[in-house]
Amino acid sequence: MIKLNQNLTLSLLVKIPFIDDLVGAIVMKAHEKGIIDNTIISFISLPSDSNSSPIESNIRRSAFIYSPLLSLQQRVSNQLFHVSDILPTLVNATSLKWPSKDRYFIDGINQWMALNTNVDVRSSIYGDNVYISNNWKLSHGMTSNDIYD
Repeated sequence: MIKLNQNLTLSLLVKIPFIDDLVGAIVMKAHEKGIIDNTIISFISLPSDSNSSPIESNIRRSAFIYSPLLSLQQRVSNQLFHVSDILPTLVNATSLKWPSKDRYFIDGINQWMALNTNVDVRSSIYGDNVYISNNWKLSHGMTSNDIYD
């Protein structure tokens, strides 16, 4: 018997097969078109509860990335990865190049090499009322009717 995390709600359980079918359809279409060898497929979950405590928020979101372009396959990454890192990482994975005038307006870090080598690129993340560094997290603020202030 599988013990479910109390945060895993019935609505999430209903969505999982739909997401699985949708990703499967995308992979099948990429195979049919002969482009799977040059494709990057990623999925990143969003926070499910805006009323969570500052301790629970902004950490450990489920995500996956699939691509034959990745040298490391079938692994779990524990690297720090901020949402702002997505765009520079995907641009760097392609043959696209940033116009030099736009590089200064991007907050994220290119993590493509980190995904391919398992080397940490980020040691800290600063976000809305939270600072994460290595295994430590500092939170400030209130949520859920001021009970976490």
